[in-house]
Amino acid sequence: MKKVLLIIPLIGMLWSCKKNDQLSKSISITKQPRLETKAARDGVYDVLGYGYNVGGSSPYAVTSATTLPVINVAAFVAAQPTLYTYNQNTVNSTKFAYGENAESYSKKFTANLNVTGGFALFKGNLTSSYSSSDAWNSKYMYGSFEQIVQEKNLRMTNDPSILRNYLSPGFVSAIANSTPQSIIENFGPYVLTNINLGAKLVVMYQGQTTADNRSETVAASLNVSVSSFISVDAKITNDNTASKNASNTYLHYASYGGDPTKSLTPTTISWSPSTAPLDYGNWINSVTPANAEFIGIGDNGLVAIWDLIADPAKAQAVHDYYTNVYVPANQVSTIWQTATLYRCLNTSTGDYLLTTSPSEVSGQSNWRVEGALGKVFVDEGHPNTAQFFRWFLKNGGTHFFTADPNEIPSNATFEGRCGYITTTATAGYNAIYRYSKKTGNGAHFYSNSYNELGAGNGTWKYDGIAGYLQPAN
Repeated sequence: MKKVLLIIPLIGMLWSCKKNDQLSKSISITKQPRLETKAARDGVYDVLGYGYNVGGSSPYAVTSATTLPVINVAAFVAAQPTLYTYNQNTVNSTKFAYGENAESYSKKFTANLNVTGGFALFKGNLTSSYSSSDAWNSKYMYGSFEQIVQEKNLRMTNDPSILRNYLSPGFVSAIANSTPQSIIENFGPYVLTNINLGAKLVVMYQGQTTADNRSETVAASLNVSVSSFISVDAKITNDNTASKNASNTYLHYASYGGDPTKSLTPTTISWSPSTAPLDYGNWINSVTPANAEFIGIGDNGLVAIWDLIADPAKAQAVHDYYTNVYVPANQVSTIWQTATLYRCLNTSTGDYLLTTSPSEVSGQSNWRVEGALGKVFVDEGHPNTAQFFRWFLKNGGTHFFTADPNEIPSNATFEGRCGYITTTATAGYNAIYRYSKKTGNGAHFYSNSYNELGAGNGTWKYDGIAGYLQPAN
């Protein structure tokens, strides 16, 4: 126990390894059922050789995310002792990841595993922590931070041609008798060949912002909140300035491994700078090799389950089910907030105003709402979008809108943005055509129908396409 007790006094120094890994293993849920098998935490091979579910409801790299034995590890080790490695050595480290939204976070997380083809999987990282129906709404930013005490590493070859000779009886039977769907559902799409055992404290972050620099904001807010809450220097970023742009910050925390009687109950809190730090000393001091559990996947530690099937036709069928059914059903996909953009006219000055809040002109003399142009995205991050800037031209007393920051007019006052407009032609979207008045106050006109003014007329000059919007209806 003397070794473990030293962790708390030295906590500021120990949690330093792997700080640059933009990888995270998210957190636990409130009441997550865990797979308890004879092999799990047996002190021998644990879940090495087990199937792994990358799309389930469990957080990343916990025992409940594993399925059934795919490899007969005991037989493999007996026959191939040089292809199996067991290492017991205490290593302390941290890992983190963050993203502008749920999909961005999941893709960054998945990219570090090099096996899932860039799909935004491991939805359990989010759903196990924040289960509300709008958890994938684009208004939310996500991040995660882990403190890890690795006690053991178990590794065997990841060469499918060798592993095929040591399949478990249950998996052999499934290959012969089960459908691709049943194989994936019962065993998962991957097999663990390199596992880390120990303990970890996982903190999952959720926040919101209306700022344009969402990436900087989530990094800074994650850094500030985690550092304060678990009393460490998280070192996620060196600049915390953007943290002031974050709001509605929530942290969800859970512990894995260690003495189960001292583990932390998975909990979600609303965090602010005045939130008291988490007391987890009793739990962290209880961590020993004897109570280590599955907490991480080592390098190249996942093997596709279809690569272990010798029959080419069956292997292809399992792969196709994974790609065409399993992935679409389980990947994280951001639900993007939109707002209707209205065109308003000042009948006195001829000024055209674009706004997502028609109440801005309601009740004001000489203003009328002419109709909806389409929908803008509310939050930063949707592919091929840019801010749609709103300017007030002082000389003419009219408004000007553009997605091009190099098109800023002189003698103009910046009034904010209308949202985010798509900058490339997209199927199902309407082009927004911009015109400028040839004489007078320099007013600009915007339409989602080229037929309204066409190439221009005696009053209006055609300027081009300002961007593309989803239809309002």
